[in-house]
Amino acid sequence: MSFDCIKFSPTLESLWVKETPKKREGKADKNRSFFLGERPVRMGRLISITFFIVCLLFALCETAGDLWAAELSRRGQRILIIAHRGGAGLAPENTLAAFRGAFALDVDGVEMDVRLTADGEAVLYHDAQLKPEITRTADGKWLKEKGPAIMDLTLRELKSFDVGRVEPRTKYARRYPKQTASDGERIPTLHEVVTLAHQMGKNTVQFWIEIKTSPLEPDLTPPPEAVADAVIGIVRKADIIGRSLLLSFDWRSLVYAQRVAPEIVTAYISSQSGRFDTIQAGKAGASPWTAGFDIDELGGSVPRAIHAAGGQYWSPSYRQLDRKKIEEAHSLGLRVIVWTPNKKEEMRRLIDMGVDGITTDRPDLVKGLLGRAGP
Repeated sequence: MSFDCIKFSPTLESLWVKETPKKREGKADKNRSFFLGERPVRMGRLISITFFIVCLLFALCETAGDLWAAELSRRGQRILIIAHRGGAGLAPENTLAAFRGAFALDVDGVEMDVRLTADGEAVLYHDAQLKPEITRTADGKWLKEKGPAIMDLTLRELKSFDVGRVEPRTKYARRYPKQTASDGERIPTLHEVVTLAHQMGKNTVQFWIEIKTSPLEPDLTPPPEAVADAVIGIVRKADIIGRSLLLSFDWRSLVYAQRVAPEIVTAYISSQSGRFDTIQAGKAGASPWTAGFDIDELGGSVPRAIHAAGGQYWSPSYRQLDRKKIEEAHSLGLRVIVWTPNKKEEMRRLIDMGVDGITTDRPDLVKGLLGRAGP
């Protein structure tokens, strides 16, 4: 940390505060300027001292951050940095522009959402249907409402849409204030992302491939086995088995993948919010999302359910996690990768709690927090 900013300004020091003598009875005149003992204090010096203190505080904060990162390194606690949808806080989600940026940042892994097209291609798109907030037609017009399901369109039809920016008048745009648009981006295939990584020499980066199916929307998503088979085929053909992980909220796809491709690591995602609850604790029977594993029969423990299902990773929402749950997961041999904190204070709190990795829209912030050098 440089202390060049801590200098007194001769120009400011030329400013004086008018002195008013004390009254004999020891009471100050109501208009008297500030005194330090009996000597007048120059306004410029006060400003300079204040500036010095501010700079010192910044230096102390930076030093504390460096010491914290060094302590993590000393303990051998390496935190995985996973770019969510390629780093949606920096570039349009699930696009080659996003993944190109993530690879340039030298992240540990990239997370992506995979769906099947009508002609069986594995493409990257989060929602089951075309999302109006991020999708424009060939003539540049925003969709006015949800479009057709991804599974009902061919790859060629999907490639006609521009997904290179967020519609600026939407609430969704406010979610990503730092995102840089990349007009002309098309919906990519999983194969194209793997090829891009190879072209950029990123031969160790991990591919966190989320299988996007839903037991609640059978008319909008293919069977989970079909998507899993397509992804497994691509992973095997590209020879990236050791760098690939399959993850999903729909545990049916993961249980199936473990049976047909046990060499590929699986990560079980969970959500227990009022808006989206895939675990459904306290309700009769197993959740439709958990492949027949009833959380209530396992003491209400998500880590125990994942362990029983044969998973190696647990990926919970960062809002639904505490130290006790992390310790339980670790005791069962599970690694914990949270989604998706996007503020430094949240990231640091989670790291201090003991998570093994962070999936985030802002991988740049995690890198800065951990003190890792840029590419």
